[in-house]
Amino acid sequence: MKFDSTLKIPSYWLKLLIGLIIIEALAILVFTLQPIVLFLCGLALAGVLLFYYLFLDKPYLWIGLLVAATALETWGRIANGITFFHVFFILSFMGFLSYSLFTNTISSLIFSTPLNKYFFGYIAVSGISLIYSPNFESGILFITVTIALFLFFITVVNFTKYNIQYILVVVVLLLTNIFITCLIIYQTLKGEFIPGIMDTTVAVGGIKFYRAVGTFEDPNVAATYLASGVILAFSRLLHSEDQKLIKTFYLIGLIFSTIGVFITFSRSAILFQFIGISVSLIFIKNKKVLKLSLLALLSLVILLFISPIGSLVTERILSIFDLAKDNSIRVRISLISSGLKMFLDSPVWGIGYRGFPVLYDYYIQPNLPMELLYIKESHTLYITLLAELGIIGFTIVLFWFKRVIKDCYHHIDKVGNNRSTLIGAFALFIAFVLNFIYYGNLFPMFNLIWLDFGLIYSVILNSKSSASTV
Repeated sequence: MKFDSTLKIPSYWLKLLIGLIIIEALAILVFTLQPIVLFLCGLALAGVLLFYYLFLDKPYLWIGLLVAATALETWGRIANGITFFHVFFILSFMGFLSYSLFTNTISSLIFSTPLNKYFFGYIAVSGISLIYSPNFESGILFITVTIALFLFFITVVNFTKYNIQYILVVVVLLLTNIFITCLIIYQTLKGEFIPGIMDTTVAVGGIKFYRAVGTFEDPNVAATYLASGVILAFSRLLHSEDQKLIKTFYLIGLIFSTIGVFITFSRSAILFQFIGISVSLIFIKNKKVLKLSLLALLSLVILLFISPIGSLVTERILSIFDLAKDNSIRVRISLISSGLKMFLDSPVWGIGYRGFPVLYDYYIQPNLPMELLYIKESHTLYITLLAELGIIGFTIVLFWFKRVIKDCYHHIDKVGNNRSTLIGAFALFIAFVLNFIYYGNLFPMFNLIWLDFGLIYSVILNSKSSASTV
């Protein structure tokens, strides 16, 4: 009798066998464990399976969780530097792989984007510079995190495709913004430093204020997170056809968030938000809507600035021009001067990735106040790039940013219903580019810049693939 190599076990027998093995395993556990322990373990297992199944079926929900985890910078710490974002990132990556393999959609996923060549060029130059960098360990850490955030960008590109998914991102941002703003108000009123968090105060109007940080370590980062949600929500409020109820939520959320930005007294974030909103206004086609929007914004600004906190914020913003007294401005100028000297000493390849905070001691300005000597990071991204990666690294990032601006500008009127998302993401990116002049510590380690890249190319690339199938 010839052996039949195509013989297969019937599926119902296989299911029965697996079922018997599970029953046997449960029976052993019943005899070795307390019934309540078994029940709780089973309940936990069922919860994990259900949770994973839901997120495998709807992978874009991971992005909402990652955005929420970003908001919990200090509150989300678990142990040994591990945070909720790390946990959710690993789970989302597993979900990404599972979705790709189990649904046989890996061939339809987008891995090639217009940013890839710039990203890998930046990583290559940074990696090569580690050979002579005086800060090798920090450089390796930064490169590793940047690669992980690039994967986050790829996830956003692939799993936010439809209007409801873009709405989810904005809603999560605003919900976390409202929570952070409430916390900032509480911290400001309490006026006490939080252990392990940046302890900063600001004197405005003769009054000393504690600069609240919300769930972050730095008030400027907290305010930038809040302002990012404002810019995206403002664009949807103006340019989308979302329901009135959800637009009402956008309005409430962005007003709350703006209050939070003001209370942090972050000049960089206030300018960041103003730039983003201004860019979004440029794309209003209806003149009547534009006039009403400008009138509403003007009324809100007047209302804010005639209030006690408004006058304090005005004084804080105007202090930018007080170079003689404002230590923050003085230290930024000193950092720029030192960075330019580093660049002139090594103009082509730079001093090495993450070398600025180490070599800054050798380039420090002699007239810098003693209490500011602890600041080692340049607050201007472009100076950092010139100093650490030379003209080569600077040029790569410059062309990277130019490509994003060019792609956004050319596709805003070609993406149909997702126009509001692309306008918001474009406005947010322009705000980041200008923000990097006076607060450059957000690139490449700030999660929301990669979320913004993801939203931009999710709209552009998915609209292209949809058009090609028509």
